[in-house]
Amino acid sequence: MPAPDTIPPPAITGLAASDAYNGNVLLSWEQSAAGDFNHYNVYLSTVEITNVIGMTPIHRITDITTNSYRATGLEDGTKYYFAVTAVDDSGNESPLVTIIGVTPVAKETLPPHSRYA
Repeated sequence: MPAPDTIPPPAITGLAASDAYNGNVLLSWEQSAAGDFNHYNVYLSTVEITNVIGMTPIHRITDITTNSYRATGLEDGTKYYFAVTAVDDSGNESPLVTIIGVTPVAKETLPPHSRYA
């Protein structure tokens, strides 16, 4: 019987945030290179994330080609910290090295068909 797989996938790289307005933040990252990829975990906190032990992901993505996630329902003006990890078929989670903090802001939108005076 082979030894159990205890090697985690490589850490996620290229984690970036954009479109941080009106309670939304768009996260994107580079696709995992893990051959035994199972899913991504997306984590959110209002304090800096130093590890994810005991944390529950806010979202789980099982499609390896999906390398973005839009967090919604956030409060404008509050700083949020995000982390994304890869998990393999044996449940090993990648190291937590990519953490970002972002603050969504209210963005004024004009009603449809409005014109500048």
